[in-house]
Amino acid sequence: MVASSKGVAAPPPVRHDLELYEQLAEHVEALAPDVTRRRMFGSPALCVGRKMAVCVFGDAMGMRVPQPLAAEALESGRALPFQPHGKSRMREWVMITGGEDAIEPNSDLILAAVDYARANNV
Repeated sequence: MVASSKGVAAPPPVRHDLELYEQLAEHVEALAPDVTRRRMFGSPALCVGRKMAVCVFGDAMGMRVPQPLAAEALESGRALPFQPHGKSRMREWVMITGGEDAIEPNSDLILAAVDYARANNV
C-alpha cells in the first residue's frame, strides 16, 4: 500500500493492458458507434454518455450488466466478481479474464454492458 495525502493507505497503482483496451475499443466501436473512450476511476474505459459500460482493469475487462445476467455469468464460471482494489462485491459488475482472446467469445456480455449503460444514461 502507498500512503495517500490524507495519511490513509492507498492501493498500489495498477498497470492496465492498453493492447487489450485498444482491441476491445475497436471491437465495440464497430458495433456501437455511440461509445466513447474515456478514463473512469483510473482505468481506460468505454462509455455511453456519462455511463461506463466496460473498462480494462489490469489485464481483465470489467463491465456492468443487468443483475440477472451478472448472476448467470458468475454462476456458470464465465465471469468473476469485479472488485477493483479489493473493494466490496458489486452485484451488477463482472470481470472477464483471458485478455484479447476473451473479447469475441464474450461479445454478448460486452454489448449487454453497452446497452445497459445506454439504458441507464439519464
